[in-house]
Amino acid sequence: MDLGLASRTAVVTGASQGLGLGIATALAREGATLVLNARDEDRLLQAASALAEQSGARVLTVAGDVRTAATHERLVRTAVDETGRLDVLVTNGGGPRGGDMDALSRADYEAAVALVLQPVVDLVYAALPPMIEAGWGRIVAVTSVSAKQPIPGLTLSNVTRPAVIGFLKSISRELAPRGVTCNAVAPGYTATPRVEAWLRDGVAGRSGEDVRADLMRDIPAGRIAEPIEIGDAVAFLASERAAYITGQTLAVDGGYVKGLL
Repeated sequence: MDLGLASRTAVVTGASQGLGLGIATALAREGATLVLNARDEDRLLQAASALAEQSGARVLTVAGDVRTAATHERLVRTAVDETGRLDVLVTNGGGPRGGDMDALSRADYEAAVALVLQPVVDLVYAALPPMIEAGWGRIVAVTSVSAKQPIPGLTLSNVTRPAVIGFLKSISRELAPRGVTCNAVAPGYTATPRVEAWLRDGVAGRSGEDVRADLMRDIPAGRIAEPIEIGDAVAFLASERAAYITGQTLAVDGGYVKGLL
């Protein structure tokens, strides 16, 4: 199925490894021009170079912290100045620290909002003008299954991830008449460096073997996801084929979430 992305420009944040790189890879396979962001410039340049060589896609980079307005402006300016357009925005970034409520301070909550929610809001506002002018745009936020089913010990994620979905759902009604869709992808446990470290070294006093055993019991598919599987879901929501889908959150989790909605 042709997703109609060959003429599109996509901005992807947190794209030097893990989920972000998987998303960039999926978009590159569809022929999109990419503007990739991450904080570590060396790692970002290496990932971009390898991706361009593998896919033949045009890959631009903007190193910087997505919590800053300067990075938002550079991302949009690079897309528009270098390619003449900005069609797709994929917001992806790290999660907040773990911990139950007794271990968390007000500063922890403020830092989590600054890390998880505020960059999405700011990036969307920065990216919207060229999308609205073109009458076409796709916004896809990468959240977590914690937005649908709270995960014990991840209170900050359980609080801030649903806030991202609430923001996108709210603005989706305003932007649909202007040709811009707003959706989220909620990955389950995926083979990222962070999760692989948990499975290898353990977490919260539990061995890696115990963590893996618990996960396999909770995931009907019997395995964790590969980053490219998350990327494929994002690529579909970013495509021409998803024009009638907006305000939705797609769990890509191997059946982990137990709820109906």
